[in-house]
Amino acid sequence: MLLSTPSRYRRRLFTVSLRFSAKSNISSSSSQAKLLNPPDEDCRGFLPWLEEKAGAEISTKLYIGKSSYGRSLFASQHIQRGDCILKVPFKAQIAPDNLPRDVKVILVDEVDHVSMVAVAILAETKHGKDSRWAPYISCFPRLEEMNSTVFWSEDELNMIYGSTVYEETIKQKFIIRDAFSKIRPDVSSISSLYQFGMGRISITTPEVLETFPEVFGSILYEDFMHAYALVKSRAWECPKGVSLIPFADFLNHDGFSEAIVVNDEEKQESEVTADCNYAPEGEVRISYGKLANATLMLDFGFTIQHNIHDQVHLASEQ
Repeated sequence: MLLSTPSRYRRRLFTVSLRFSAKSNISSSSSQAKLLNPPDEDCRGFLPWLEEKAGAEISTKLYIGKSSYGRSLFASQHIQRGDCILKVPFKAQIAPDNLPRDVKVILVDEVDHVSMVAVAILAETKHGKDSRWAPYISCFPRLEEMNSTVFWSEDELNMIYGSTVYEETIKQKFIIRDAFSKIRPDVSSISSLYQFGMGRISITTPEVLETFPEVFGSILYEDFMHAYALVKSRAWECPKGVSLIPFADFLNHDGFSEAIVVNDEEKQESEVTADCNYAPEGEVRISYGKLANATLMLDFGFTIQHNIHDQVHLASEQ
């Protein structure tokens, strides 16, 4: 069994450390119990779709609902510490192997795993509702909903100038731009235009993306940036590099949680085991890793009050 920690790949929602939800209320106009955290009607068919795709049961203990932070997973029954709460086969995950064979051959030596999964997302997005991953991709945050500091404007970044978050954000923007340049080499000639902004400049010299127009269509830098940030904030490390794990990536972060994603290479599946007891309707959370607030802000767009893993960087005078 290979333990897989989030290693900075997860998502964006601010969470706190309380892991239990109050029990159901009784409506004054009805004798039936009213759920405090009702299922997300937009996602009611998601789990059946995923289980059909996986050819296996994913979870009987969790359902998709909405908390004040967005989509989340809640306990559908009492959960005991040590219970396996979900299992997702590798074949039902989006990994570098999901790229079309011809595209993968071109990218494999030049592009990192995060970029490869980002390109896979772009390929599936091109197909819209005809994509085999459409029910999953439709759940991704839109560009304007991304909270990572890489999407901040120049004025917004200047407000945190000199901080660790500022420095790491600038580094991350260059990493994304460099990754894009390996797919579209001509981007380097206009890289300065993207130091802070997200301009909708269409690159005209085709390379990997436009070599396969039937797969990708017309891809802009901001499309790649969006896909890259989605992977950074939602994916986990896996035997194939990194992978997006449907359903599991609705789990929010708890800085005190000890629950993580575990990859079982023998069973070819990823699973999560509860690290504490949950009452029905309680939001179930896991750890994205022992991450400082600067990292959480950069990758996911949130910070945690009283973060026990927070760090302070002191610059020494030369």
